[in-house]
Amino acid sequence: MTNVVESQYPIFRFWEAPSFEPVISWTILVDRFVTEFQHPMLRRVVSSKLTSFTSHDVFKDMREDISLPNAQVNDYHLKTHEFEALKLYGTFSFQVMSKPHIGCDGTTYGMQTCAAMPIFIAEWWEAGPDGWREMTAWAAQTRLRLSNLIDRPDLAVEFKDINQRYPPDYKVWRLADKE
Repeated sequence: MTNVVESQYPIFRFWEAPSFEPVISWTILVDRFVTEFQHPMLRRVVSSKLTSFTSHDVFKDMREDISLPNAQVNDYHLKTHEFEALKLYGTFSFQVMSKPHIGCDGTTYGMQTCAAMPIFIAEWWEAGPDGWREMTAWAAQTRLRLSNLIDRPDLAVEFKDINQRYPPDYKVWRLADKE
């Protein structure tokens, strides 16, 4: 798993942290040291411990996140049209300061850009502030789209990617249980 993490670099991350259920994170990764975003991959981690990448060593953060004893890690190579449909380059208007939103139980959501400066991190509780509706609705729709891609029934057979640097159509795959 370490080779996959270090050969690709995270560009965007979403997370969902319910009060009494495991944290789920969705991270979009692309080939490292390539100027354009190439060969995008989606990684979903259930039982994640991290919310945002806070240290200067994002690869250490990712290794710690996926190495939790009960973590479920699913990877999916995004096709070009699937990556573009995420609209990661979208523009939103949102209110910077809003009335305090207080609650006890519920779900905290968040998202973070990781690829370029300035890094943007937003986190909200439940539906979020009224002035963030456009952004939080997009984030909810995108999280659902990402989960639907990972949960497709045709992905039920587990394969191990043994050649990360090439597009999915040209990769060499091996059944995970054959090692």
